[in-house]
Amino acid sequence: MSKNTSNIDLDYALTSALVESEKEISAIDDLIIIFIVLLFIFGLYFGMYGLVQTLTAVNNFCFIFFLLPLFFFFIYIAPMCLLFDFGVYCFVYLRGTGPTAMLAAELMYDLINLFAYYIRVCIQLARILLMLIAGGSLQEFIFYFGAYYRFLIFGESFLEDLYNLEFNSKAVTYFFFVKLPLYIFY
Repeated sequence: MSKNTSNIDLDYALTSALVESEKEISAIDDLIIIFIVLLFIFGLYFGMYGLVQTLTAVNNFCFIFFLLPLFFFFIYIAPMCLLFDFGVYCFVYLRGTGPTAMLAAELMYDLINLFAYYIRVCIQLARILLMLIAGGSLQEFIFYFGAYYRFLIFGESFLEDLYNLEFNSKAVTYFFFVKLPLYIFY
């Protein structure tokens, strides 16, 4: 066996081993992302805990004004919770596909994929938050103006309106085309 052939085989073995080691879950660029994410999560958690403790120590009414920023906090923390639900394999899923084996380039591609994932999930959660705000506003509107029992069909007020109906064309038309549909649909 010639020396060139053995060198080619050795180069092939080293190259294939290095390529396979780069595909491992515990590659160094994936571990850096995990540490960044862990620092972000624990920093946000303990920071929010300190903020809540400060607000409740000052005045309990401040906690009411803290609720809406808490919803926005939930929007930013939910993608991280989803990432942790996937476990370590989420970083394999989000792993960049850089054409180079350089650590900095792989880390950059991982960060780009992570930010793209964050943006997608945050947009969806912002839509959910807007729906919650709209629903809460509607509930506040209903509670402010009240929901009266007279709107219930076949309740006392409905039968009272039916018994007190004047039998002329204007009153009967008003009852059947305005009041009765309101009783049914409201």
